[in-house]
Amino acid sequence: LQVHAFDPDELYHLHSAWYVSRGELPYKDYFEQHTPWLYFSLAPWYSLFNVDTNFGHAIRFMFLARGLMWLFSGACLVLIFRLGGLWRGARVAWVSAVFLSIAIVFLDKGLEIRPDVPSAAFLLACLVTLVGATRTESGARREAAWRFAASGFLLGAALMFQQKILFVMPGFSVAMLWYLLDPRGHGRFKERLSRVSWQFAGFC
Repeated sequence: LQVHAFDPDELYHLHSAWYVSRGELPYKDYFEQHTPWLYFSLAPWYSLFNVDTNFGHAIRFMFLARGLMWLFSGACLVLIFRLGGLWRGARVAWVSAVFLSIAIVFLDKGLEIRPDVPSAAFLLACLVTLVGATRTESGARREAAWRFAASGFLLGAALMFQQKILFVMPGFSVAMLWYLLDPRGHGRFKERLSRVSWQFAGFC
């Protein structure tokens, strides 16, 4: 965390979060092209540091923010392990986690202060929740509704951290359409339609 060179994007994101900590709003008070949850997440931490006038505090805040990104990177490894296990068992779970942990892009960007890191964690959490939701028994309507709504919320949260998640939406939409129309799916069509509707509500 302390030897990896800083990317200019990190300073950009820190500066945007600093604006929010001063009561300014993205899109309204200053230019911003990213969705805002990273900035709203980092802004409260500024109150613990006197970054405006104390250079040491500013440096400590930068590494605190990197530490938070490191936690999300760790969550990505745990979640991809879980997803692989749900999909094809322990062997795929271990291979998935190892392959992600040695991927150059993940190692390089996963420690940086950027919305991609929490967004990836929320996307993986969405997929883990969704796999569990699709396996919910036909009669467990309330449990299925909550799981589908949670998967939609997690996907929406990923989008609120970065707009690149929009690239995921076509494939995700096709997968959910397949689930909805596949006659081998769990339960009747109306039940599957209800589940997908809960997911859409959670996303909104």
